[in-house]
Amino acid sequence: MGRVCQLRPVTSAPVGQMRMDGGGEAIARGDARASSGSVELPPSDVVRNEDNPLVPLRRLGVGTALDLGFDLLRFRFRRLVGLTACLVLPVQLLDLVLGLTASTPRSAADGATVGPALLFVGGSSDWVVLTVALQAVGLSILGICVGHLVSQLLVGSDASFRELGRVGARRSWVALAIVPMALAVRVLCSCIPIVGLLIGDALVFVTSIVAGAEVLGPLAALRRSIALTRAAFGPAMVLSFGSILLTQTIRISLYAGPTVLVSFFVAPEGLLVAVEQLAALIQLVVQPLTACIAASAYLLFRTRVEGLDLTYRSEGLSRAGR
Repeated sequence: MGRVCQLRPVTSAPVGQMRMDGGGEAIARGDARASSGSVELPPSDVVRNEDNPLVPLRRLGVGTALDLGFDLLRFRFRRLVGLTACLVLPVQLLDLVLGLTASTPRSAADGATVGPALLFVGGSSDWVVLTVALQAVGLSILGICVGHLVSQLLVGSDASFRELGRVGARRSWVALAIVPMALAVRVLCSCIPIVGLLIGDALVFVTSIVAGAEVLGPLAALRRSIALTRAAFGPAMVLSFGSILLTQTIRISLYAGPTVLVSFFVAPEGLLVAVEQLAALIQLVVQPLTACIAASAYLLFRTRVEGLDLTYRSEGLSRAGR
């Protein structure tokens, strides 16, 4: 099924320092790690418990998981949006160039389909399949980075923008493999009438988060995601569908204004394409929100299925009693 990441809790004891008379100096730290193979982090990498949205870790419901997704996004908003920009803007620029250099001008009927294509698919050029595939890989890389961030927050550490960038670059091959594997699962589940696509989305919803948080390969991450989802299938379905509904609502609300405004004017073809691409930059908010909700869903699964919150609580009490 894959290797399970063992995460150590962070106690809430303050940092203290004690000096002893003599030739040496002894420092007693309340946040010190256990000496069994762990590495003490520099103070700049430590997140205070009162600032950490994952401390104390508690059993999550669907509503609290959605709230935690927003808390994660707010907690490292600039970092996550900046990382998303590095993944989204090159694809948007490619789609813009392909749209502007199209050999045949768009007809009125073609222009009427651009809005829905940008809104729900993510591309407006004739190369929409390529741009959508690149966006899917970018979202998977972002999920791996958010999973890594969550694993660091759970142990009281933090991940800088540079560290997240290195993780995304180093594990991009995992994202490249996850995207077609997740697509295959969705296609197989689509054979089930009415709810097949929803089931497929739920089964692969946290695959990239698992790959980042537990440092797993693509196949092991997919198996782990399916196992966690099957054990908490109801909440998984609600969170997956709720994430789609929420992000598409944000897309519609932020996309409608610019496109409706431009539709009142007879603008040149190039200007229309440029405005459409600018409106599509709502992905800078939608994609990190999707990744953060998937990360909170991952924590919900682990607290419900494996009692991760109880493990943290018991280990924290045992450490406090030493």
